[in-house]
Parts: sequence; C-alpha cells; structure tokens
Amino acid sequence: MRMRRWILLGSWILSLVVISFFGGTISYGFFFAVTLLPLVCVAYLIAVTAGFRIYQNLESRNVVAGQPVEYYFVLQNEMPFAFAGLQVRLFSGLFEVADVPDNREYELLPGENFRFETKLSCKYRGEYEVGVQAVVITDFLHLFRWKYTLPGTIKAIVSPKVVTLDALQSLASLQIDTSDRCLRGGAEPDVEVRDYVRGDSIKRVHWKATARTGDWKVRRTIDEERQGIRLYLWGKRYSEEQEHFLPLENRMLEIVLAVAATLLQKRIPIAVEYQTERVPVTLSLQEEQDFPELYRCMEEYSFRPELSSDGPEAFLQNCLQALPKVVFLVAAELPESILEYTQMLAEEGVCVVIYLVEQDVPFDVAGLDRERHKIIPVGTEEELETVL
Repeated sequence: MRMRRWILLGSWILSLVVISFFGGTISYGFFFAVTLLPLVCVAYLIAVTAGFRIYQNLESRNVVAGQPVEYYFVLQNEMPFAFAGLQVRLFSGLFEVADVPDNREYELLPGENFRFETKLSCKYRGEYEVGVQAVVITDFLHLFRWKYTLPGTIKAIVSPKVVTLDALQSLASLQIDTSDRCLRGGAEPDVEVRDYVRGDSIKRVHWKATARTGDWKVRRTIDEERQGIRLYLWGKRYSEEQEHFLPLENRMLEIVLAVAATLLQKRIPIAVEYQTERVPVTLSLQEEQDFPELYRCMEEYSFRPELSSDGPEAFLQNCLQALPKVVFLVAAELPESILEYTQMLAEEGVCVVIYLVEQDVPFDVAGLDRERHKIIPVGTEEELETVL
C-alpha cells in the first residue's frame, strides 16, 4: 500500500512537470485524473462505511472458560454497488475462535451478505469483550485504509472451569496419606496425650501418663492433633491491564476449585479462606454437596489491588495456633514475611504446599523446598493435571 502511494505521488509530480514544459489537453487531463483519484478513493471509503452492516451473535453470554459456544457474524452490503476489501478484526488474546481465516478480504455484490459460523471459547474467568472488534475497509486501488470500530460489541461473562484430578501430586510428593481415615481424623490413637475432658471414652485413657503425672490423661486422636486441611487464596490484583491480570486470576481460581473438588470427592473436608474488601471469609466444606457454594463464591470473587500481606499473615498465624495437617497457599507472589511463616509451620510438623502462580517465575523455588514445605510454580497456560 505504501508503494502505491509513492507511485501516485510520483505520477502527480510528473504531471506537474509535463504541464510546465509541454502543456496541452492530455497533460492537463492526466494531472486532473491523478489529483482526483485519491478523492474518489476516500469517497468510496465513506460510501462503504455508510452502506455495510455487520451482525454478530454468541449463543450465550454466560459461558464457562474453555467451553466452546456457537458464534457467528454476518457482513451485509446494503448499497447499489459492489464492495471490495473488507477485513474483520477480532478482539485478541482473551478468547479463541476456530477456523477464522487471517487477513481475508471479503467482496460483496449489491444486496449480498456473507455469514461465517464457528465456535468461540473464552480462556479466562471474568467479564470482557469478545468477537468482532472492528472492520478494516480498503479502497479498490489499495491506496488508503481505515478501521471502523463497532459501536456495539459482545461482552461475555465467563465462569471458571473445574478441573477434575485423580489425585494431588503435591501431597503425594510430601508423602502425605490422602486416605479418608487419615485426613478426616478418627479413631486411630497416637502417643500424644492431653488432659481428660468429661465425656471422653474410658478406652482412651493413657494409664501410664496418668500414673506418671497424677492427672487423668487421654490419648489424642489424629484429628485432634491436626485439624484437617486449610487453603488460603491471596486475592491481590497486580495490574490494571486485562491481558495481564485475567490469566493470573483465572489460574488461581482454577487451582482453588481443583484442590477442593479433588479432596471433597475423596470425602476429605477442607476449609477455604479468602479476603474480601473488609473481612476474611472462611468456607468450611465437609462433602461434595458443599462444593457449589465454593464455586459460586469463586465465580463472583473480585481481586483487589489494595490487599496487603496482612491477610495471609493473619491466616498463617492462626494456623500456627491450630496446627492443621496441611496448609495450601495460592498466591501470585511470595514475600519474605510469608515465606518465614510457612517455614515455621513446616517446622511445627504442618505440611505446607504453596502454589505460586506466575507467567514467568522470577526465581528458582527448588532451593526453598523442605521436607514438609513445597513450592510449586504454576504457569498460566500449563495443564493443571500435570502440575497439581
């Protein structure tokens, strides 16, 4: 296109030279033709802009990330002359459209329309525009081009997807027994003892400890010493650009849902905590019937840029008091203060799994792993089945 403009400019200069030295009807005719040609092209662009119509439709604006839905757009020529050089431009980065030809130019006869049907799938949870963003119009000589941005676009409301896992590799790598009996707690006695409380079974009395101390002592059970599994979602937003924060936030929510769904399928309770604008919220999930409530909360959850590390620090301090069996932390950064708390938990015998979500993890986390302390980098585009 640039070369054609240079040729046109050179032709116009040549016509001036011919007029100056030779004159004549042909010279002036050539000059006026070259001068008026750009104006005709611009008039054509204006006429096409006024005369074409584009319609698009998404089967449902409430969709699940990664789930294809029917989508189509229609180009319509409502002028009495033919159109040439129409190109469709889609919003980019946040969704995928199957089989859309790149850089295709559409030509439409008077009254003709072109309908393109395909499937569209959104990549990330959130609310954003999808489909056709603009139509690029080129004149018939390919001298000029301008972009017509659609005044009305489609905004999809995307829910997070739930990834079903057979097992959590992160727990297996820490050699944690994920059986129902172990993580739910129960009747398996331990050598640890506590003071007798009215109502305790006489069968659990530790006679040697009672004789040694002079006070009634009973054996602790596993569920008393390690109160199940807790997970914390650190919902801090790190950017104002959708292309950056949507992949991170989507992957964090997918991890929360995948971990919870996997454990609940095994009848293992889990407590999920996250920070809202004012107070922390804790969801205690006991069985699979509780999962829809977690999904609804994650679907509606808003990440906030003003959140500080106070939330996860308070959560970890509480864990140091309660000493759960396993602590999951889902975050997009790992400050030194948080790392100190998680290492303290590991020293107390708590198994800590940190899912560090980042497009590019900036440091080597392998050196931070301990016997009960594991950091797992999770990329925004990785398959969770191979990571979690």
